[in-house]
Amino acid sequence: MASIPVLLFLLLLISINIRSIIAVTCYRLDGHEATSDIQACNLNATGQGGAHSACCKVENQDACLSTGLCLNTLARQASHILWATGCTDPTFLDPSCPKYCRTTGWSNARLQNCNDTHYCCAEWDIDRDPEDCCRSPFPLDEPIGTITRQILRSDRTEPDTPNNTTSSSNNTVETCHASTIPTAAIVGLSIEGGPLLAALALLGYLLWSRRRMKKEMGELNRALIAIESAHSTQAQAKPDYTHGMVELPVNPQEMSSLREPSEISGRAIYRRV
Repeated sequence: MASIPVLLFLLLLISINIRSIIAVTCYRLDGHEATSDIQACNLNATGQGGAHSACCKVENQDACLSTGLCLNTLARQASHILWATGCTDPTFLDPSCPKYCRTTGWSNARLQNCNDTHYCCAEWDIDRDPEDCCRSPFPLDEPIGTITRQILRSDRTEPDTPNNTTSSSNNTVETCHASTIPTAAIVGLSIEGGPLLAALALLGYLLWSRRRMKKEMGELNRALIAIESAHSTQAQAKPDYTHGMVELPVNPQEMSSLREPSEISGRAIYRRV
């Protein structure tokens, strides 16, 4: 009888080990199963209800964010930093999944910044015109989140293949506004490599540039308001020389030059008294 509990314990232990060996499946935004270069951010995720996880890209050494988004630590363009990549829930309805760009039908999408508060969805391999992309902007309902984990290339479950698609960008740096990263995202970060530091440095520089530009625009607006006010005051103080003036006739009447002059008589004129 004592052997039955021992057998059950061994079977339970084996099932736990098998489950830990089998990698959980990630799905792309379009609902298709992702390749091995997309890994779950939460190592404890099982892919079952209540135990799902967002998925990020190994090739980019992505940093997983608590909002389900991915931070591309190898990005060289400001608009290629934030991504909606995948989730273990193929419906993307689980709270752990990224909630942006889910209805695009793309395999994954990057969040392109339109201004300080609004973003738009862009395909990973197409640099959309910002004006075209930002015709359908949306606000972020919350900060982009804190960094929970960085996925390194050593985390791959299968070897690299030449056909793997990567969303890393080229070396052309474009001017773009950066989204504010909460201080908690930096304080609570466990740095595992140089690329993550480089990405945070880039975000910090973009944030500093945005604040500097905003300050300069504010100073310029104040200067323009002061100039406009000065012109308005000067215009009010200027005397009006047209008050009381009478318009002269266009064709004034002249005396006729044909009239014969008359002479005064030389006779004495006596007045009766």
